[in-house]
Amino acid sequence: ISSGGREDSAAVRDANQVVELEVYPGVAYIPSGQSSFSECSTQNLVVQATFADGSVRDVTRWARMEPSVVTGIEITDLGSVQVNRPMDVTISVSYLNGRAASRLVFLPQAQSTWEQAPPTTELDRLVELQLRQLQLTPTELASESTFFRRLFLTVVGRLPKADEVRTFMDDRSPDKRQRWVESLLGDPGYAQMWALRWSDLLRNEQKVMSTEGAKRLFDWLSERMARDYPLNQMVYELVATPGSTYEHPAASFHRTHRDPETAAESIGQVFLGVRLQCARCHNHPFDKWRQDDYYGLAAYFTTIERKQLDNQPNDKYDKHIITGDELISFEDRKPKIWHPGRAYEIAPKSLSETFVAMADGQNSEATERPLEKLASWLRDGNRQLARNLANRIWSQYMGRGIVDPPDDFRDSNPPSNPALLEYLTDELIQSNYSAQHVARLILKSRAFSRSAAHELDASSELDRSTFFASYPLHRMPAEVLLDALVDATDSQDVSASTELQAGQRAISAADTPTKAGFLTAFGKPNRLLVCECERSGDVSLGQSLLLINGEEVRNCLSARGNRVVNLIERGLSSHAIVEELYLGAISRFPSTLESDQLATYIDEADDRPAAVEDVLWALINSKEFAIVQ
Repeated sequence: ISSGGREDSAAVRDANQVVELEVYPGVAYIPSGQSSFSECSTQNLVVQATFADGSVRDVTRWARMEPSVVTGIEITDLGSVQVNRPMDVTISVSYLNGRAASRLVFLPQAQSTWEQAPPTTELDRLVELQLRQLQLTPTELASESTFFRRLFLTVVGRLPKADEVRTFMDDRSPDKRQRWVESLLGDPGYAQMWALRWSDLLRNEQKVMSTEGAKRLFDWLSERMARDYPLNQMVYELVATPGSTYEHPAASFHRTHRDPETAAESIGQVFLGVRLQCARCHNHPFDKWRQDDYYGLAAYFTTIERKQLDNQPNDKYDKHIITGDELISFEDRKPKIWHPGRAYEIAPKSLSETFVAMADGQNSEATERPLEKLASWLRDGNRQLARNLANRIWSQYMGRGIVDPPDDFRDSNPPSNPALLEYLTDELIQSNYSAQHVARLILKSRAFSRSAAHELDASSELDRSTFFASYPLHRMPAEVLLDALVDATDSQDVSASTELQAGQRAISAADTPTKAGFLTAFGKPNRLLVCECERSGDVSLGQSLLLINGEEVRNCLSARGNRVVNLIERGLSSHAIVEELYLGAISRFPSTLESDQLATYIDEADDRPAAVEDVLWALINSKEFAIVQ
C-alpha cells in the first residue's frame, strides 16, 4: 500500500468520526393516555449523528440504547421505548464515538388537583411546579415533633433533649422554626457534621494521615465550616497548599492522594461530581470523558514531592502507614505524564467540557505554578464546582441528592429537578459560596418540612421522594446513631469496640475504626475511596441484632446513673417516666394509648427498674429511632 493510500484511508476514518450525536426527544413527559398502566405506554426515539464531513444520518437502528431502569421497560431495535408503569427513565445512547441521552418521564394517570397555600420561596415554587407537571400530590407537612427531630439529626447530628422538645412544642410564635434553624447553624455540631462528611470525601484516615494528622485536618475542616468560609476558596487551599501537613492541614489532600492518577480521580469525583475512573484505560464507554481528559488532569500532580518526618511505623516495610508529619512541596519543573493511549508524555490540561465555564488560564496569574493554576480553574467561575457543592448540601439535609448519587453527574443520570439545582447553584455563587446560606434556604423550605411517604404503589405513581413530594426516608449515619444511643440512655459507657474516648461524641472523632464493631456495622467507611457509596446506608439483619442485644446497647442500658436509674430515683409516676423516655429517645410525646399501656406494664412489673429498661429498649428498637423521617 502506498503512503498516499494510507493517507486516503486516514481521511476516510476522520470523515466517519461522529462530532455530535443527538437523540430526539431529549426530554419528554408522556401521559399514560389510559385509566391505568395495564397496557404499555410508548415513546419513539430518533438518533441522528453528525459526522466530520458534515453529513447527518439517522442511526437509530444501529445505536446502542441502555435504560437507567432495568425492569418494566423494553426498547426495540427501531428505538421504540415501552413501559408498563409510571417511570422516570434515562436512555443512554451511544453510536461509534458519540454519546447522548434522552430523559423520558412516563406520567401516572391524571389525578385530582391538589390545593396548598402558594409557595413563599423560589425553592418551593420550583419543587411544586414540577410536582404539578408530574401529577404528583405532595404529602402534608410533618408534625412539629418530626420536623424538630429531623432538624437536629441532619444539622447537628444529635437528638434534641427532652427540654428542647418541650420548649419547641410549647412555643406558639410563627417564626419558631426559623429561629431554631439559625440557632443550630451556629451550633458546634453543624461544623462537626460537615467535617465528618468532608473527611469521608478527602479520605482522612489515620494510616496515611497519622492520628495527629487526621485530627488536624478534621479540626481545620470544622473551623472552616464553623465560620462559613467560602467553599470555593476552601477547595483552592486543599489543592494549592504546600508545606507541613501538621502546620498547614490543607496540604493533607496531597498526603492522602499519593499518585497523579488517584489525585485526578478525586478532583473529578469530590469537587466536580464526575467519575473519571473508566477513562484511565480507554475512552469512557458510557460518558463523555476521554483518556486525554484523564491524563491531562493527572499531569498537574506530577511535580509534587513528599518528605516524611518522624515516620516510625511498626512495620518499616509497610509504605502505606505514615505515623509522623509529611512535607509537601511543588517542584519547579515542567509537569508531564505518560499517556498510554498516545504512547508519549502530555502536558496538563483541565477538563474542557461545556459544563465548565472557564477556559484554561483564564483569571490565573502567569506566575502561578501548575497546581495553583488548577486550583484557580476550580475556584474562579467553575459552575460545575458550584453545582456539585450545592447538590451535596441538598443531599446532606434531604437524604438524597437532586443528582443522586451526589458524585455521579452525567448525561445518563440527570438531576431530578434541573431548575431547582440551577437555582441553588446560583444562590451559592451569589452568596460567595456560603454553605450556611444554601442550608437556610433548604431548612426553611416547605420541601424540608414535608412528611415522609412510607409506602409507594409503583404500579400507579412515580416515587415521591425522588422529586421531593415527600421527605426521603433514610437511616441515620453510623456516628449519629451511636450518639443517639448515648443520648437516649443518657449514658457514656458505649463500649470499647467503638474506640471512642470517654465522653467523646462519635461525630467529632477524626479517626476511622481499626476493628469491626457498631460503627462499621452501620456503614462508617474506612475512607479508602472517595466514592459516596463507601458509606453504606443499607439496613441489615446484623444491625438489627446489634440494637436488640449488642454490647453497646447492653452497656448503655445497664450503666450506672443512666436515664433509667435517674428516672427511678426521681420517684416519677409511671406515666411521667414513659413521657420522659419518649421525649429522650424519639423526640415526641407518647399517645394516650401508648402512655396508658406502658405505664400499666411498669406498674404491674415485679422489677420496676427492669420494666423501665424494657420500655427504653423497645423504643431503641422501634423504626422511629434509627430512621430520619
